[in-house]
Amino acid sequence: MLSKEQVGYLREEYLKVLDRLECLLRIGVKRGLYEPYNLNELKHQIKKLRNEQDIINFKNSEYYQELCDLLVLCGSVCCRFLIPPDSLLQIYFCHQCPIFRFEERLYQNE
Repeated sequence: MLSKEQVGYLREEYLKVLDRLECLLRIGVKRGLYEPYNLNELKHQIKKLRNEQDIINFKNSEYYQELCDLLVLCGSVCCRFLIPPDSLLQIYFCHQCPIFRFEERLYQNE
């Protein structure tokens, strides 16, 4: 059973991931890789998370799948233009990145 504080923590983590995604999407659009993408509805759905059942419903929704799909797209932007794989930058910055932390937990739970 998740406490209210744990749900709040997850909501904030999801919002941090979304902020990073917005930044990476802007870079992808600027570089001509992607069309502009509206994250408002996804952000709205995340902000509505208030209890454990909301988290469960979100994880079973198309919004969660959308979030996971965007992580893959934006990760490629980061690796191509910001932080080269197998670099010292990656060792330093990736562990601080909300996307990296989200994916790390995601793969541990599978």
